[in-house]
Amino acid sequence: HMRRVLAQGDTRPMAASAEAMADLKTILAERTPFYAKADHTLDTSEAPLEATFDKLLALARTLIAGEEPPQPHPANMQKNA
Repeated sequence: HMRRVLAQGDTRPMAASAEAMADLKTILAERTPFYAKADHTLDTSEAPLEATFDKLLALARTLIAGEEPPQPHPANMQKNA
């Protein structure tokens, strides 16, 4: 998560605060069980906004058409940090 945030140019002082970083890690860890319930995921890591939107639009169109989206290759699946 933090790699993506920093890659987007977000350099808020949070990264310099051990307490803030610990809080963020706790929040993300608490969300993990909820994220795991998702029927579909979209990896947005290291992708520019336009490419991410295009992926999201394609996924939505596929689902609206009642089709199953292709399964991501295991090497491209998001890793839990």
